[in-house]
Amino acid sequence: MKRTGIIFILTFIIFMNTFSQAPEFYNRVNHMIWIVEDLRTVKKNWQLLGFDQIKDEGEVTIISKFSGQNEAIKAKMAIGYLGGATVVWIQSSRRGSPFSDYMRTAKEGIYSLVYAVGGKKDLKEEAQRLKDINITILDNLEIKTRHGKLNYFFFNTAKQGKYTLGLMLTNDIEKLFDPEKDGNNQHNLSFCQYAFAIADESTVSDYWYEFGLPDLVVTHDSIHDKTYYGNPGTFDIKLGWYRHGYIPFEWCIPLQGPNVYEDHILTHGAGPHHLGFETEDIDKVLADYVVKNFVVSQSGGWGEKGKPGSGRFA
Repeated sequence: MKRTGIIFILTFIIFMNTFSQAPEFYNRVNHMIWIVEDLRTVKKNWQLLGFDQIKDEGEVTIISKFSGQNEAIKAKMAIGYLGGATVVWIQSSRRGSPFSDYMRTAKEGIYSLVYAVGGKKDLKEEAQRLKDINITILDNLEIKTRHGKLNYFFFNTAKQGKYTLGLMLTNDIEKLFDPEKDGNNQHNLSFCQYAFAIADESTVSDYWYEFGLPDLVVTHDSIHDKTYYGNPGTFDIKLGWYRHGYIPFEWCIPLQGPNVYEDHILTHGAGPHHLGFETEDIDKVLADYVVKNFVVSQSGGWGEKGKPGSGRFA
């Protein structure tokens, strides 16, 4: 029986009486905005991990239309096509940047999950729906690239929802991304999971339920063969699941440490923690990564070894 393995790559990077479902476009994250301190090093290391479909966009100009100053901020940008996930990396100054507040607390990491909205009418209707449940526009960023002007609309969901919600018109998305890029990579890794580290699931669950997502399903399964930075692991976690879309959201809730989720919360705050990639030969992938000086921070397995539904993670 074929066993499944998952590689986790770290990012360092209100109650309602009735359920109102969010629009269908929330079933698929279009791309991530990922703030980094050193774009050159980030690109180099993802290439070492086997992801070659990375496009450097050079210098871009960012204008915050909500700052009142319309001051142009210079930044560096690159796009990564990662086994089915798409990311926009941005290296921006800590001071004067629209991302300054985020960088002061998180340092770097996934800032926003961005969804595609069909047209201006759809965007206006969704902004009004969100306003009705007390989610307001945080910023409207205009990014000037070699593809032209791109507009991002960010909403103030980070405090309670643990990431910033982003919307972008499909016309801008079509200008920015290359439809020929399929995320092909050295180890044939297939993107399978957005994962977050949080201390408690209750607030997050209530918040996104009011937003229009289904109830968070929380599981607490046993993990075997635990390791933590090369030593036997003693960690224990609960997992919260959203399976409303094409790619699951996993919310990692640490119960006993030491573990990488507590580490992340202490260093970067609660929020996006890792991206999951599926592989049929986890040992081969890990051997390659260790030779390239990447560190296995945590690993383990689930289910009965060799049986359907079992697997390993690292």
